[in-house]
Amino acid sequence: MLLLTGAMSAASLQEAGAAITNRYSFTTDANDSIGGANGTVIDAGVPTGVFAGGQFDMSANTGQGSNSGISEDAYVDFPNGIISAAANGGTPGQLTIETWATSSTNRGWAALFSAGTSNGGEGVSDGGNAADYIQIIPQNGATNVIRTTTHTKNVGTEGFVDFNVPMSTTDQTHLVTVYDQSGGLPGTITLYVNGKLAGTNPMAAGFNLSTLVDNNIWLGRSQWPDSIFDGKINELRVYNTAMTATDALSHAVFGPDVLNPGGNVVLEVNKNTGAVTLKNTASAPLAIDFLRISSVGGALSTANWNSLDTQNFGAVDGPDAGSVAGDSAGEGWDKATAGSNANQLVEQFLGAAGSTLAANSSISLGNAFNTSIFGSGVDGDLVLEFGLNGGALITSTVSYVGVAGLPGDFNNSGKVDGADFLLWQRNFGQPGYDAASLATWKANFGAGAAEVAAAAVPEPAALGLIVMAGIALAATRRQR
Repeated sequence: MLLLTGAMSAASLQEAGAAITNRYSFTTDANDSIGGANGTVIDAGVPTGVFAGGQFDMSANTGQGSNSGISEDAYVDFPNGIISAAANGGTPGQLTIETWATSSTNRGWAALFSAGTSNGGEGVSDGGNAADYIQIIPQNGATNVIRTTTHTKNVGTEGFVDFNVPMSTTDQTHLVTVYDQSGGLPGTITLYVNGKLAGTNPMAAGFNLSTLVDNNIWLGRSQWPDSIFDGKINELRVYNTAMTATDALSHAVFGPDVLNPGGNVVLEVNKNTGAVTLKNTASAPLAIDFLRISSVGGALSTANWNSLDTQNFGAVDGPDAGSVAGDSAGEGWDKATAGSNANQLVEQFLGAAGSTLAANSSISLGNAFNTSIFGSGVDGDLVLEFGLNGGALITSTVSYVGVAGLPGDFNNSGKVDGADFLLWQRNFGQPGYDAASLATWKANFGAGAAEVAAAAVPEPAALGLIVMAGIALAATRRQR
């Protein structure tokens, strides 16, 4: 399986939308729904490219070379200048190319996407050693893995990033290439595959996005006489900014049909109370079928875990004899009772449609974080993994809220108040509950409780009487 925050304000939506300059969804054509720079399908001879299932399907291509005499295989030609225009707009020197695609047959050096020019100029694929270009290649001919690359004319060494495997021929692959020369040349090229960072390297020496002559912008065709791409393309997007790692992961999770999801499925942990909350912070719903929270340090509590199974979250009534939703396996979430412990909490949804987390929603999972392991107010080591409905396993973000351990906050509520005094009273004589700890409570009384009115805080003299009475009462209880 492949690895792959509330509601967004109107301002953030506008900002995110301004970053994308061209979007090709290939539902029925190669038109650009954002910038109007419509692509043209080139498909000589017997048609080998069709629009089907919301994708442009070129899987009937036979591996013809990308030269000027293409007589059979299909590719898409885009208007000149859209890549250099994006690199010079938005944040100057920044560009992001994002695709969702599936290979049918991987052929060495066949380009999924290419922009720039070739030795022969426009419309020619006779080689690119004397030209500037960028290319995204499902399987390069040197290491046989995904490569995203930059090339400078008459400079042999390219600036590229390789992944560790070629593009899948069974599962759709999400590729994000980020080019950033906003800080000067040579700048960096970064590759994300299915939301995971593959690497970052310098671009080719002398390569300049802002002066790129991009008269050959192709989907499926190379600047060299290499094979035409053989596979399916679901979506192509061009951005005039550098996409962040957070957005690359979010886009990988929500897929090509959701534009600017603005968030992800994350875990929020209160380091004072141990409360754990699962949140979908994106602007779109998401179906998941697996959930695992893990802790190498053993900081999880099965006793205080309010699982999705226990809550009967998203349960349905299946074809069993019973009529209660979730009363049988496959009708809802099922927690792994034997496999859940202080190191991991695991549950799975067996229904075919998955369990949907609504947009901008939160689900409490109880006080599943054992604060005593790392100490109250201290971040833990929790890791969140969830499975997309369909197979991909995603490692996402865990954030900790609350305040650093408050002296005198015996019940880990995030504030020092009367409830802490009562707890101290009941445990007087136990480790950590002595005269010294009471003095600490007195010195910090009211800390963390900004909402408490000043009138509600006892005067120093009254506080002293409370402390003296508490000590006397605790001593009396110990004698009994």
